[in-house]
Amino acid sequence: MNLADKVIEANEKQEKGCEVDELGLGVVDTPDYIAARALYRNTIELRHDPNAGLLHTRKHGAQLWKGNQELEKSKNTIYRLAAWNHSLKDYELEAVWASLLKNVPELDETKIMVDGHTYWDLEKGELCHTTERMTWI
Repeated sequence: MNLADKVIEANEKQEKGCEVDELGLGVVDTPDYIAARALYRNTIELRHDPNAGLLHTRKHGAQLWKGNQELEKSKNTIYRLAAWNHSLKDYELEAVWASLLKNVPELDETKIMVDGHTYWDLEKGELCHTTERMTWI
């Protein structure tokens, strides 16, 4: 079950009377819930400020970035990304970090974005267009 499915399941439980957080997410005491909060907050932030920086991974999912800034694996980073005001234990930090690395998109370093539908393909050495809207950092 991927993170999106878990969030949907949590929201269905919420409809049945479970607790809901200020973001409208069903509260579940798991690392995936904290990671989902961070991802959802990033989505909201990007809607209000397109320059806020997309959460993504680099180096084959080994590094977590927000925009052009590599994020340090720390409790403070998680507190800030997820607006989490509960204390995390070290093992929880590891689990939340792993969930973020698994669930955020990976940066495709073979393309340079020109606009939402146009990119330069470094491997082909040509300008390409797509009808699908692409996201970039």
